[in-house]
Formats: sequence, C-alpha cells, structure tokens
Amino acid sequence: QDYINETLLNQTESQIASQFSSSPPLAQQLVNLVAQSFPFAWTSRAYNSLIVNMFVEGLQVQSYPVVAPFTETLSTTGITLGQTLPPVRMEYFQPVQISMYPLYDNNQYQVYIMVVVYQFVQPGAVSPQ
Repeated sequence: QDYINETLLNQTESQIASQFSSSPPLAQQLVNLVAQSFPFAWTSRAYNSLIVNMFVEGLQVQSYPVVAPFTETLSTTGITLGQTLPPVRMEYFQPVQISMYPLYDNNQYQVYIMVVVYQFVQPGAVSPQ
C-alpha cells in the first residue's frame, strides 16, 4: 500500500463501470484491463523510488514521452493521453544499455519488454557511450 494506490484503482473501475454502463461487455473488458494494471497505480512514494525513476529515465533518454499511469481519459471514441512526467536525471546512476523488444501494438499504443542496465557514477560525471 506504500507504493500502490488501491483507492485510485477502485475509483477508476467505478468510473469506467458508470461511464460505459450502456455497454456492459465493454465496461467489463475495460475494468479488467484496469485491474491488470494495478502495478502502475503508483503513489507518490513509488514515483520517488529508484526503480520507477530508472525505467522512466531509460525511456526519456530515448526520446519517449512517459505518461503518468491513470492520467489518461477514456471515451467511446478512444483514449486521450494524460500528464507527461517531468524529465528524470538521476545523480548517482546513469543508463549504459537500454534494450526494448516490442510485445504488443494496436495502433493506439505499444507495449515493450524493457531491460535497462545502469552504472553507478560520481555526481556530475558523464560516461562514454
């Protein structure tokens, strides 16, 4: 509970069920997607954790915008992207290898398997890449 905002999950599921009540199968499908996304309902403590910052920075240094989970808007016409996270630059860690493998693409969003290798650095140092 320190890292996962269960209240946010419950509110999102209730909002979807209400908003899409005219289409129960779609509502149930969307609620199931939200339920499967629980690792991304981050609290402020998670946003400030090392592992989240490492993955966010790993995407950002490759010029990918990183959208805060659960800030998008769902409608019957599609998904509107939410709040883009501010740049992350860690003082003591620097990515040296980033590998991404596409797992899923539905023309609205893509899902990747991502491996990021970091090295410990002195503050202000830049490693050759």
